[in-house]
Amino acid sequence: MRRLVRSLPESKRRFLHWIIDNEPSGDDYIISRRTVANTLKLTEISVKRYFAEFAGLGFFRKETYRHGICQGVRLFLVRSRCQAFKRCAPTYDPTGGPTTGHDPTLAPSKDPTPDPTASYEERQKENLSLSLSAARIAATWPHLSRSGFGREQLAQIGAALAELGKPADKIGQSLDHAEWELLRGAMRDKDGRPVADPCAWVFRSLARTGYYRRPKGYVSPEEQAARDAEEEARAVVAARQAAEQARFAAWRDGLTPDGLAAAMRGHPGGPKEAWLKSVWKRQEKGSPSVAR
Repeated sequence: MRRLVRSLPESKRRFLHWIIDNEPSGDDYIISRRTVANTLKLTEISVKRYFAEFAGLGFFRKETYRHGICQGVRLFLVRSRCQAFKRCAPTYDPTGGPTTGHDPTLAPSKDPTPDPTASYEERQKENLSLSLSAARIAATWPHLSRSGFGREQLAQIGAALAELGKPADKIGQSLDHAEWELLRGAMRDKDGRPVADPCAWVFRSLARTGYYRRPKGYVSPEEQAARDAEEEARAVVAARQAAEQARFAAWRDGLTPDGLAAAMRGHPGGPKEAWLKSVWKRQEKGSPSVAR
């Protein structure tokens, strides 16, 4: 246990101390991630991850709790393991300072920054509002930006999705959808009327589901690039076929009567053009040439 305690980052130690110290009487208790995050000055994404990690380490069993609009986590502490942890580490108060004892390896952090071991997806959620500058938002989604949508909305959307446990990986794509509608005056409500407040309309959709639906007729840049590539490939094939036909026609039209007779030797009947083209292709590949 002592080795485990020393390997834990300070923020995780404070988290576990707080969970253990705030257990009410009884076999279980319910708590919200937001309460823990606000009290310990952590992000809700970090708190969610800590719940999962310490449950995996056997300190408690957890269940998702929902009752009406109330949501949280129901915890069932494993007292023997929690008590062993408490014996190996001093107790911390919510501000991060130790209330008893002193252990230099457990010094409080001065900067409650997100855990650097977080995955790329988690860091993306935590820094959703920081990953894009106001200038970048305005340049990429100008119509949406003029409606009032900016970094503040992104931050609130990120917090809402983190609390709901929903991914935030469709935000950029969703903003593309909304921008496309605004550019064409096609943003409509469920009754087909123009949306009066695009900023609030898009915000509600993203904060609730993490996605703004694809508009009818929308073509993403990736799709357009794929279509362009397909069209270009067809054009290349057509050009090659036209060039081949031109070379064949030049060869055919340049045949002398004797050359034509030689080329037709062995012709079994049927279309002469197809036979001549097969003869020409063999010649193109290096077969013995036909006399002209």
